Amino acid sequence: MIALDLNPLLTLFSSIGLEEMGKVRLMNRLDTKYVVSLPVLAEILKCALPDYRIQEIKGQRCPLYHTTYLETQDYAMYLAHHNGKKEGRR
Repeated sequence: MIALDLNPLLTLFSSIGLEEMGKVRLMNRLDTKYVVSLPVLAEILKCALPDYRIQEIKGQRCPLYHTTYLETQDYAMYLAHHNGKKEGRR
């Protein structure tokens, strides 16, 4: 399998920094997540190029980050979120 490097494509986007992001009034946001292959992601990014900017922090446009998710053994938090509840209590 050949890995697809998206960095050359990301350099084509205009950037926006944290300071400027703080001045932008964001509307109510809805996050929708999709699982796609890297070639499909590359095509989506090409389509988004004229209308979107990419956040750049300390010269990085695609920084790595680590997150720890806490969950119960029966996935109560996930199920509550999936079912539209604000908290994981039953």
